[in-house]
Amino acid sequence: MSTIASITELVQTVSEKNELFKQIERVSEFLYQSDSILNVIQKHVEFEFATQLVAYMHEHHITTPSGVEKVLQEIKNELKDRPVLQISLSPATPLHSLELMKTWITTNVKQPVLLDIQHNPSIIGGLVLAFEGRYRDYSYKLSSPSL
Repeated sequence: MSTIASITELVQTVSEKNELFKQIERVSEFLYQSDSILNVIQKHVEFEFATQLVAYMHEHHITTPSGVEKVLQEIKNELKDRPVLQISLSPATPLHSLELMKTWITTNVKQPVLLDIQHNPSIIGGLVLAFEGRYRDYSYKLSSPSL
């Protein structure tokens, strides 16, 4: 059965959350116009999210614009309150390493988090983590040249 949590778990990063919020705003703009609710969602929302949202609406018999608006607000509230894990790493970090890192964190962290991934040119390897006031530096940095 689809839940709000099954929809929000698709969002792993702060940038994905921000993009989803923009999509939700676009849906809200067009929700009460003459187009069908499904058409509005399919036009303005990324495919994977739209698929989960439509499944949730179907399973919970949500057919009105006000019902959809309520679900979209629940999704925003769930993501708005999600803690952020900041990760700083080398700009040269391969994309597949980022995907592996996201998967590992999603699997091993005991609570849902959003990743805020920053590229720091002074980091040549490893990473720096910051979460709920805790800071861990596991990086190798370029040292400053002596004058």
